[in-house]
Amino acid sequence: MVGERILKKLIVKKIINVIIGFAVVVVLFNFISNAISPQKIRERTLKEMQKYDVVEIYIKEGDTAWKIQKKLTPNEPIDKMLYYAEILNNKKMSNIHPGEILKFLKEKNK
Repeated sequence: MVGERILKKLIVKKIINVIIGFAVVVVLFNFISNAISPQKIRERTLKEMQKYDVVEIYIKEGDTAWKIQKKLTPNEPIDKMLYYAEILNNKKMSNIHPGEILKFLKEKNK
């Protein structure tokens, strides 16, 4: 009889621990999924892009997106800036051609 009660208490404790553990997992999942949701990433990216001016550049023979962006934002990581340019132009910046007019970000004049 005493052993049965102890066993029941242990089972109840185990069930409670499982429920608490599941609840913690659900809360963490919701927190993480909200923190890295595509919408949140897009909002942060658009906010970051507002720190710069948008300029249109006529692409000439021999131009590369890397060279153009480096001139416009010499103090910024070029890979990040080219990622923003890809968003602005809805195309990969590794594939630009003479005659195109593309948008790039430029450091704002202070």
